[in-house]
Amino acid sequence: EENSQKELSVRQMRKVRTIRKGEKPMEIPLLSSVRSLSRLFAKSVDDIVSGLNDLGYSKLKRPTSRVKQKIAELLAINFNIPTILEEKSSEDVYPQSEISDDAEIRPPLVCVMGHVDHGKTTLIDHIRNTSIAASESGGITQRIGAFSVHLPNPGKITIFDTPGHAAFSMMRARGVSMVDVSILVVAADDGIMPQTIESIRMAKRAKVPIVVAITKCDLSNAKPEMVRQQLMRHGMFSDEDGGDVQIINVSGKTGEGVQELLDTVHLLGEMQEPFAESTGAAEAIVIESHVDAKNGYVANVLVRRGELKIGDCFVVGTEWGKVQKLRDQDNLEIPSAGLSMPVSMTGLHGLASVGCDVLVVDDEKKARKVCEFRREKEKRKQSKQQTFWELEDKFEVKQKVKQLNAILKADVSGSIEAIQEFFHSVRAPNNEVTMTLARSSIGNVTEGDVSFAHSISADIYAFGVDITESAQKAAKQHNVNIRKNDVIFHLMNDVTEQMSENLEDVFTSKVVGRAEVKKLFSFGRRNSSGVKSVVAGCIVRNGIISKKSGFGIRILRDNVAIYEQLLKPISSLRHFKDETDEVHSGQECGIDFGLFSAFEEGDLIECLQQTKAERRVEIPENNSDLWHSLFPSYSNTSQSDESSEEEFCQISAANSMNGEIHEGETLQHSGVLMSNSSG
Repeated sequence: EENSQKELSVRQMRKVRTIRKGEKPMEIPLLSSVRSLSRLFAKSVDDIVSGLNDLGYSKLKRPTSRVKQKIAELLAINFNIPTILEEKSSEDVYPQSEISDDAEIRPPLVCVMGHVDHGKTTLIDHIRNTSIAASESGGITQRIGAFSVHLPNPGKITIFDTPGHAAFSMMRARGVSMVDVSILVVAADDGIMPQTIESIRMAKRAKVPIVVAITKCDLSNAKPEMVRQQLMRHGMFSDEDGGDVQIINVSGKTGEGVQELLDTVHLLGEMQEPFAESTGAAEAIVIESHVDAKNGYVANVLVRRGELKIGDCFVVGTEWGKVQKLRDQDNLEIPSAGLSMPVSMTGLHGLASVGCDVLVVDDEKKARKVCEFRREKEKRKQSKQQTFWELEDKFEVKQKVKQLNAILKADVSGSIEAIQEFFHSVRAPNNEVTMTLARSSIGNVTEGDVSFAHSISADIYAFGVDITESAQKAAKQHNVNIRKNDVIFHLMNDVTEQMSENLEDVFTSKVVGRAEVKKLFSFGRRNSSGVKSVVAGCIVRNGIISKKSGFGIRILRDNVAIYEQLLKPISSLRHFKDETDEVHSGQECGIDFGLFSAFEEGDLIECLQQTKAERRVEIPENNSDLWHSLFPSYSNTSQSDESSEEEFCQISAANSMNGEIHEGETLQHSGVLMSNSSG
């Protein structure tokens, strides 16, 4: 009856019906649980979980797992269930979907991708004649950087440098989603690595052609030929081997092969025929955003259509603004920005969300009106989602967990995005400890942040930002812990360490001795329960019997446990008349358990040594399935091809550069266990 009421309430709230043959297309909720989708699609929970697993979302396996609308739409397509997509509104503005006859070929957009510390930024430094790599925290890129390169042939390309660390999957996915060509960087001394595999899969799903740059070829231990062999295992064949992938040996330090790489990328980019209008109302996309002390809200954008000029009114997400300043990649003020040009823009009235479209409108009145409509629409969505999850939660048996709170202060919105994804993915054993981000914002840690953290007993994670003097004093006064980091994996370690410290202690028991009860002695004194104390006269058959801390006992009668106590069970242990901490094999002793007195002659007493198990929260492995949730429209390859590709990638990544898989050898990689038993 409760399930029926719940099902009815969900249907009334969402105004949808269970799908049956012959019915009209349905509208999928913005956010659903696996259980609610099973009712919505008239499928079992197991069918929904199996379907999600086939699409690559293996982590969505619980009835309460939350499924985004785009993922649910993919699932509906697999089940042959017709759906309705959200219709456009006359009160909103949208990017143009058609290209006019006046369009021209714009400069190609190029994304540099690869594993962390494989030389991406060093290569870009040589191209730009700069030294970005030396200034990066921890020596790794932690945000998307974009710049234009003028070629001598002539020509121009715009290059994106994406982070290689596992935590920045979103940034890599966003980078490859808006480019024409991808440069895959592979270090000649390291070979194919996990983020290399992820980058290959992202580019293939987005149908972006790949040019491979084998870097660090100037090193004495460089093995470019071995890298080429590894690339073949992932279907990356060079033109010399009958394939269509350009593979070029380069060195970011000496400049070897760099010009050939740029010429190849430019030619391949123009072959994609990237047409766009160079005039008219501008359209751009937000690459990065932050707050500047002098200029307020700043957005780094890439112009995709038209010409962005000073004075243009625009909307971006639920915010609007009027362009006040435009700065190019050299930080010089410019009056306008053309196609494929990355610029820094000021004049926003709020922080722009990364990945949002910047759309120029007629005037401020139109911009305000559009933003009001979008905010109201977002408010309705959030209200529905909140009501839906409150309803779902009423029917869930909640496990007692320890809740930790955290506040995040970061330098740019891209950092916040990556760290939020990490907080969402990190899990304690049995989910007994959770870490919740109570608030995330850009800027230095202030006294207000400390006061808020104190009110909710939260730690503050400061990433790439400073701590004001007043905040330091307030933190000391209120005993608020501020954890400052400039490198992403240091922050990740801090989070997992804090969660590990709050895990419950778990002990394992090991039998270290046994004694047999030979005779019982009763005394006049009584224990705390009012029962007369009974001392068991015993002989130790093997091992030891100890009353020290960390030892417990178990009493067996006819090989059945009748009593067990792990915390200080023995109140008195005597060898003859002397009190002692432990007795050994062959010795006689008298044992008083205090609370237990129901002994019988012949009972067997086991001494258990308690060992504290080492428990910790591990940093989750990179989840390349994030690509599906960000850009599901690109996930149109067949499932059989994807499965074989994923298995092949995992096997290749598990190998060392010179290694092979031998019969009986077991490999562990990316959470998948494989064994080659057939050779």
